[in-house]
Amino acid sequence: RGARAAMEDVSNFMSKADKLLGLDDATGESKILVQKAGFLHRQQAGKLKGWKKLHFVVKDGFLLWYNSANDDKGIPFDTKPKGVLPLGGSIASLDPKDKRHLEIKHPDIAGANFRLRAADVGEATDWLVAIEGGKKATWENALLGNALVEKMKTTGTKLEEEKEAAFQALQEKAARLEKEREQAGRLMQRDAERQTAFRAKLEAEKNRTKELEGKRSSIVERLTKEEEESKNAARQRLSVERKLAEAELALEKLEEAMIVRSTNAPQRSMTREDTEVHASVTALRAFFEARANEQAIRAKALYERLV
Repeated sequence: RGARAAMEDVSNFMSKADKLLGLDDATGESKILVQKAGFLHRQQAGKLKGWKKLHFVVKDGFLLWYNSANDDKGIPFDTKPKGVLPLGGSIASLDPKDKRHLEIKHPDIAGANFRLRAADVGEATDWLVAIEGGKKATWENALLGNALVEKMKTTGTKLEEEKEAAFQALQEKAARLEKEREQAGRLMQRDAERQTAFRAKLEAEKNRTKELEGKRSSIVERLTKEEEESKNAARQRLSVERKLAEAELALEKLEEAMIVRSTNAPQRSMTREDTEVHASVTALRAFFEARANEQAIRAKALYERLV
């Protein structure tokens, strides 16, 4: 029962903190309605003397301040304040020497001594009225102020973690893209080398084709010439064969005439003229036969060469 009661107290406490933050119970979205908000200059203490422009907010008994750059960047003021001061029990007043200056002290909080400067006396008076209204908050709001700071710090830490995770994811993506780019570069280089090799091979094939075409043209020219020579040799062979046939026919007639002559005069011995004629006929026959054999050999050799 004690643990349950403690859990209920914590739940109620966080519910009040959420309400102080202005968070919607259903959506968790910020719906803060401030009593006063604007820019003031705060006097720096220690070595950093001077005035610093900050964004101040009076909300539910608290004074919150933020870096002025946040407003310029469009960052909502309820993300991560620079500080929170409970207004309950605080003492606020205007400087009688310069009523643009506003002094705030809190006796229960060490170091809670603020000197603020507004643009004019009217604005400083408005801030004083808002702070006096915020002092009506109870001490419970002071405790809630600590919860507010812790919750906002937690929110800021979570945002930092999400930012770091997003940055890590971007780094991993960049590394992956770089690796893919290197792989693509290697593939492009390999493709370029393949294209270069292919072009060289294609050029070699073109040269080889040109060489073969030259050889083919030479062979066609030689075959055409040999074919023409073969035709001329055939014509010559036919002419020689025709002449040989005519000579053969003339020799046969001459031999028949000599046989008839020897038959009609059997008692007559062969004269010297007859011997010479017979020798001439025999030599002529041998000549024509040799020519015929020579033509046949040449024709056979030409045919074999063509084939």
